[in-house]
Amino acid sequence: MRTPQISVTKVKRIKNDDLADSAKEMSDAIFGNPIDFSPPYPSTADAITKLITPYTATKAAHKLGGRLAKPAFDAARKLLIAEMVLFVDYVNGIAKGNLDILHASTLPTNEDDKDFKKLISDGAVVQNITDKKGLSGQILTDCDNFGVGVEYLTIISEAEVLPVGAVVEKNGQLTFPSGFTGSFFTHIFLTRKKTFINLKPGVFYYIYYVLVYKQTVGRLSEPLKAVCN
Repeated sequence: MRTPQISVTKVKRIKNDDLADSAKEMSDAIFGNPIDFSPPYPSTADAITKLITPYTATKAAHKLGGRLAKPAFDAARKLLIAEMVLFVDYVNGIAKGNLDILHASTLPTNEDDKDFKKLISDGAVVQNITDKKGLSGQILTDCDNFGVGVEYLTIISEAEVLPVGAVVEKNGQLTFPSGFTGSFFTHIFLTRKKTFINLKPGVFYYIYYVLVYKQTVGRLSEPLKAVCN
């Protein structure tokens, strides 16, 4: 069985329309996560930004100008890809096969490709929700990593489970059957780990996760019952 790692081949195959966003997401993920990633870095966030700007400009010009604008676009893409490839060995060296760290970089791995949109549309839900006690009035939540690029909406319901028929709409809005008057809280920061504050100590809360992938919104998971510290 091969060791999970970031795939240079998949980095080089990132689609033109996705490349600028992918480079920005990688930069934000690595330089904004001192727990998993630390110096010495192979490059800088500023260097990445300085390559994203001409790439975006030449891509737009290429769409308007056709073949005459293609050489400049190709050169800008090559430079941006080369910059991202600098981080492949860096991330692999830190992760040593740890999927959570690999996924935290947002770079594509050598895992078998999965159609996350279809999986989520077909009813896949988060697995292994966990909770930890924080300070008074806090609940800290986490769950299994579903895959690269997948995000997580989290909802907690105070003292009671959400009613049958509760649904998360495509825009992320939570709707209920008529008559539901319970209290609930949502966390729209789309990483797995969440911290809920200003809760009532000693009260039970029911934690739900919803998978989100490229505007495809999944269904509510089974809830985890947790007591606030």
